[in-house]
Amino acid sequence: MFCFVVIALLPASCSDKKKEEVKGYPVLKVSLEETPTSFFDLFEKVELVPLETTKASLIQSIDKVIPFEDKYYIIDKWQNAVFAFDEKGGYVNKIHRIGQGPGEYALICDFGIYESNRTIMLMSPFTFIYTYNLDNFEFIKQAKLQTSIPNVQKMEFLQDGKIITYSTAWMDNSLNVFETKSGKHISGFHDKEPLVTQMFENLFKGSDGVVYFSSGFVNEVFKVTENGLDTAYSWDFGKDKIDIHIISFRLK
Repeated sequence: MFCFVVIALLPASCSDKKKEEVKGYPVLKVSLEETPTSFFDLFEKVELVPLETTKASLIQSIDKVIPFEDKYYIIDKWQNAVFAFDEKGGYVNKIHRIGQGPGEYALICDFGIYESNRTIMLMSPFTFIYTYNLDNFEFIKQAKLQTSIPNVQKMEFLQDGKIITYSTAWMDNSLNVFETKSGKHISGFHDKEPLVTQMFENLFKGSDGVVYFSSGFVNEVFKVTENGLDTAYSWDFGKDKIDIHIISFRLK
């Protein structure tokens, strides 16, 4: 049986965190020394959601969860499927269509929900996007990204009907922006530390229509635009700061 945890955050601040402005963006100074902190100083509540276990809803791996309205949408990359569960964990529906016909695919690597037109889009690593109705999972259309990139691994929605993708196969332009309807390529730019970024699963985070990009050992968090990455803020861990150049050198 699979369960996942829903955590409600509280607005909180740490006494050992300071904020400075450097080069036009905030730098958050943080000490890694242990300080006693109650769990409930940071979180309002924790809810355990057991997912219904049936023959149709068996999950092998929870790779990404998108909560939307009163449902949770989960991608299982091992099964190449996206599942929908209600807020209590009850099974609702799934997209699992392996094949070569309309609405069918060989592999999927990511997915996203296009809220404005109530569709769910599945990304194939072979640069195809499969669009389905969010309410009943009926197939709508298939689009091919207009690019010479051989494969992609990640995607996230930007504003105005665009998506950004990440690919480890094209280091010069590992990040690319496309129109979702036509697949037209709009722009491409490179990741600061592509060798390090490959090590991490969740690279994009969306909040209030803004998409952020960051990988684990890089201290900067970037705001994604059509034209590139703008530094939103950075972390300064002082003497505990990781030297990203040493890590990158050892990975090469």
